[in-house]
Amino acid sequence: MHRAETIDGLVLLREDASVYDLLDEYTHVWNDDAGRGAFLKSDRLAEKHKLLYEEAQRLGSSAHLSEADELMFHRLELLNMLRSGHFPQSLRPYFMDSQLLAALKAR
Repeated sequence: MHRAETIDGLVLLREDASVYDLLDEYTHVWNDDAGRGAFLKSDRLAEKHKLLYEEAQRLGSSAHLSEADELMFHRLELLNMLRSGHFPQSLRPYFMDSQLLAALKAR
């Protein structure tokens, strides 16, 4: 069950959406503005990020990518944002002790 729906370019979150759903949608909007792959250290990863985005657009949603590609796409969305040094202040408390955040920053 999807916790977000896009209507005319506007993302509507359901009332049961979690902070992780919010972060997911935030990273997509942020990457639209900042540029996919712009802050990734590896040219190979930057290119993969762009290609996965183009494929998701062609298919109509990242949900239509293979499970492995969808996971990679979402990881690259978050990693690109973290590498830029940007992270929304309102979401910091949810990730300050997160092993995921520490692992992503270490890459």
